Amino acid sequence: MEARLERMERAVADIGMQLEDEIPSSATLEAAVEDLRGEALGALNSMADTLRQEFQRQLDQVFAELASFQLQTNFWEETQPSGPSQIGRTYPFERYMIRRQSTTLAYDTRKAYECDQISRKIDEQQ
Repeated sequence: MEARLERMERAVADIGMQLEDEIPSSATLEAAVEDLRGEALGALNSMADTLRQEFQRQLDQVFAELASFQLQTNFWEETQPSGPSQIGRTYPFERYMIRRQSTTLAYDTRKAYECDQISRKIDEQQ
């Protein structure tokens, strides 16, 4: 009976040593976590830069379209007769262009705002 108990104790001790060999130490785990954290921050920084560039591109596009729209509107106003019968009158193409420009501007502004919010969240996490 005693021999059997000793064999069981040795078996348990062997299993304990195997587990100690297989389970990494806390220092190893902490180093792995730090590596992952560094990689994640690098990826987030890269994503933030990409979002900032896209935000700036869209913002530039919005301002370019707005400037183009203002030039078109100014040109249209300068070329129209200025009599009482013409005041407040718009033509179908002009209405279409105004609607298109305002829709594009609203969409781009919303997207730019969303990109800016994401960038700020990423900056706050760092």
